[in-house]
Amino acid sequence: MDKILKFKFRIAFVFWVVGITTLSLAQLESDLPSTELFVGFDKVVHALFYFGFTFLLSLGFVEYRGLKLGVKQLLLAVLIAASYGLLIEYLQQEFTTSRQAEFLDILANLSGTLIAVLFLKYTTWYYRHLN
Repeated sequence: MDKILKFKFRIAFVFWVVGITTLSLAQLESDLPSTELFVGFDKVVHALFYFGFTFLLSLGFVEYRGLKLGVKQLLLAVLIAASYGLLIEYLQQEFTTSRQAEFLDILANLSGTLIAVLFLKYTTWYYRHLN
């Protein structure tokens, strides 16, 4: 059990990615009731998904290497998150019939990623929670 807890952020990241992928590529039925609580709610959800993606990925880097979370690691996390977000939008456009790629979704994904980077860069939260 201690070995599993040692990799908690990497394990959480894998589950997070599976969740994002599943929800992003699920076929939506047009007769389902709307789950949008307010205008732009789906963009907030995108931002939250990619905040979590970047947050868990970054902490996974620290967990794996035992390094301080520096600019290099954060930049790599941004590149990975942005690439993944673009890939998901492309897959939605090409392989689903009920979804399409949206520029505003890409911006929302990037917003969540950048908020996570700023949070990790300017707080010491992760130092207290890695051990």
